[in-house]
Amino acid sequence: ENDNITRVVPDHQTYDPSLVYFNLSLSPPNPAQSREQFLCKTASRILFQTIHWTRKIPVFNNIPYLDQVSLLRSSWSNLFILCLVQCRGQINLPSLLDIITSSVQKCLGQDIFSLAKIRQFTKAL
Repeated sequence: ENDNITRVVPDHQTYDPSLVYFNLSLSPPNPAQSREQFLCKTASRILFQTIHWTRKIPVFNNIPYLDQVSLLRSSWSNLFILCLVQCRGQINLPSLLDIITSSVQKCLGQDIFSLAKIRQFTKAL
């Protein structure tokens, strides 16, 4: 079994730890912020860090810029979930999901979202 791993990733081709481990640096919630503001700030930070992380990957940088943008646009939700899994010790995921649920319920109660937006949001989740 170890021989298979060695053939897949030889010792001289191991990855830099910054490519393997995703570190999210978040400041604690500000008491003056609303829960929704904290959620938006956290989500923005996650997306920013995700893009920063992908730009460290040598193969990604060899792809033409417009293709990089297209790949990020088409896979941002998958990358976002990958980051959440990587950062599960740094963020309180149940709390973030509670904030999202509350915000969506509030918007649905006020008829802020169109049906198309709700479908798009549900698909992304």
